[in-house]
Amino acid sequence: MKNLIYDLKKIPINVWFMIFVYFSISLAKFMVLPFIALFFLRSYSLTSTEIGILLGASPLAALCFGFFGGIIADRLGVKVTLIFSLIVTGLCYIAFALVDVYTFLILISLVTGVTWNLQNVSIDSYISSITPSEQITKVFGYKYWALNLGGALGPLLGAYLGSGRSSFPLFILSIILIIIAIWIKLLNFKEIEEFEKNDMSNETKKKMNLKDIFHTLIHDKALILLSVATVCAFMIESQINANMIQFLENSFPNGVQLLAELLFISTITIVILQPLITHVSDKLKSQTVLFVGSVLYLCGPLIFLFATQRWEWYIAMMTLSIGEMILVPREQALLSKIAKSEMRSTYFSIGSISSNLGFTLGPVVGGVLLDLFSGKGLFAFMFSMALIYGSLLFIVNKFGLMNSSREKSKTTSV
Repeated sequence: MKNLIYDLKKIPINVWFMIFVYFSISLAKFMVLPFIALFFLRSYSLTSTEIGILLGASPLAALCFGFFGGIIADRLGVKVTLIFSLIVTGLCYIAFALVDVYTFLILISLVTGVTWNLQNVSIDSYISSITPSEQITKVFGYKYWALNLGGALGPLLGAYLGSGRSSFPLFILSIILIIIAIWIKLLNFKEIEEFEKNDMSNETKKKMNLKDIFHTLIHDKALILLSVATVCAFMIESQINANMIQFLENSFPNGVQLLAELLFISTITIVILQPLITHVSDKLKSQTVLFVGSVLYLCGPLIFLFATQRWEWYIAMMTLSIGEMILVPREQALLSKIAKSEMRSTYFSIGSISSNLGFTLGPVVGGVLLDLFSGKGLFAFMFSMALIYGSLLFIVNKFGLMNSSREKSKTTSV
């Protein structure tokens, strides 16, 4: 316990500030988003199709605009981009509460897709830039924990405040985001200010055009492998709410309740164990951690494939969740380490695009396999995606970082 507290104290205060910001945004976001469809239904009497299109517009905008969002953050600076995106997102949710014209609601949803994406890219780039390299994996572990903690507490707070029944939580979300933006503007950490100053005066960044950026990205093999890995991971995650619930509903007397229990187990597992696993895994060799995480992540779908009893499903979800909490922060840390300093936000935007692509393709592929081969095909697909995901992380960690270091050395020597 003393070692854990000592390790936490070694992380700079400005990094903890950004993790707290990320937790606050996650808490406010999940306070509203799980209930937003119900709010549109009750407040504006929209049909299910209209609500589906409205909610689908946001991730579509994030997918299409993500790449350019990273470039904007690199050119304007992550601090300016983060403040701007927080304020605009806050104003959008006020508009959601006041505007009842469907066309305008679609436009607002498209804007929120862009601004949520800008926030994520900016925060990841910010944290990556101001965190000492030896602490980057640990910090992304705590950031992932902050996301899940906010995701666990947010819906409870939203239910208490009446999310889905009134517009009040939307105003609360807006106020929280705008206050965070003002807070970031007023609190100037020395390390952050120095980074912004050096970053915006980067001569390499000023000389780079769109063609140079594309050339750099498509020739970065480690980035391509990580992008494919991210798509695989999110194709797995997308099955839980999209296709697994259909299989459970057809296979168990109360499949919806079983899914709710599985999601509860996953959330509790991550919230309780993430800090401990982050602390312990930081003491081990990176390849060892990736191997253990990959095996656990593989075991989840494998147990799903043969599970017949409820307790077997519980073990499968817990195993999958532990593997996820080991691998996801490592994946983000790898992306941070291979990113070129003048294109850091662009690299994180590629990661964001990959996750959105996985969420888009996953339900479609999984749905086809569920129709053709029932649950066996679905869980075999999840197993194969987990195998590819873990293998690619292993390869990038072993060879990609080595090549990335050589490229950075060449750039520095020039």
